Amino acid sequence: MTNTEPLVKISETVKFTPVVGSSLIASYARENNDLAIKLKAGQTYIYKSVDEDTFIGFVNAQSKGKYFGSSIKPNFIAEQAE
Repeated sequence: MTNTEPLVKISETVKFTPVVGSSLIASYARENNDLAIKLKAGQTYIYKSVDEDTFIGFVNAQSKGKYFGSSIKPNFIAEQAE
């Protein structure tokens, strides 16, 4: 993604779920099989077409940051959100 590409908008109806205890992830939301991840550094990324098994694995992971780093980030296309 270059700096000239527009950022993806997230619907105002999407409700983010806070992540407690993670040094990386502040919250997440799911809409239309896309997974929105808000990082503690402030950026939000939309991971496209995240399958149900991967999403459930993320929700149930003891360490969401480790699961994100090993199972989501390298396997799904991301777009930065506003």
